[in-house]
Amino acid sequence: MSFSGIVFDFDHTLASLQTQDFIFSPQALFIFIRMMRLCDRNRGFRQIDLSQNIRSSFGDEDFTLFTEYSCTLYRPKNIHPIVLQIIQACDNHHIPRAILSDHPCLDKLRAIGLEKGWSCVVNCQTYGALKPLNDALYAVSSQLGIPPNNLVVIGDRHDSDGLMAQSAGSEFVHIDQAIDLLQRIRNKI
Repeated sequence: MSFSGIVFDFDHTLASLQTQDFIFSPQALFIFIRMMRLCDRNRGFRQIDLSQNIRSSFGDEDFTLFTEYSCTLYRPKNIHPIVLQIIQACDNHHIPRAILSDHPCLDKLRAIGLEKGWSCVVNCQTYGALKPLNDALYAVSSQLGIPPNNLVVIGDRHDSDGLMAQSAGSEFVHIDQAIDLLQRIRNKI
């Protein structure tokens, strides 16, 4: 399949927190699990006030802690090694790259030192639809000026990232198979 742009998921794709990252912040693990479960309950529904609903369901104090932990726990060591190679290959071949995440991630990008070079960074909550709904992927497509069928989405979940890509006509590559995509980028003429 031909492609003109790469779209990364953030959590568990671009970067991942590991169990040892929570050793000094056990409360953070509990909060991250709660947020993951809350988002999973909101998948598949369009809501104009999605961000506010998530925040109010989570509680202001825990939401603030989630945001703070997101910024303090992520470090450059959390970046998947293959991701750095794909980013470099995209830049070498002038392939636009974007991030599409269910959560705001600009602060996390700064924390891992990868805030530069993105053509766009899109938060699904802004569009009132978490993955697998494809609203935010169409926004990325529009911002890049690349049709969805010319985008490759790299993610960690077939049930969210994969279904979103499929429904928009984009190619999906699981992060565990990203080495093959890296080779395709390097061979791109």
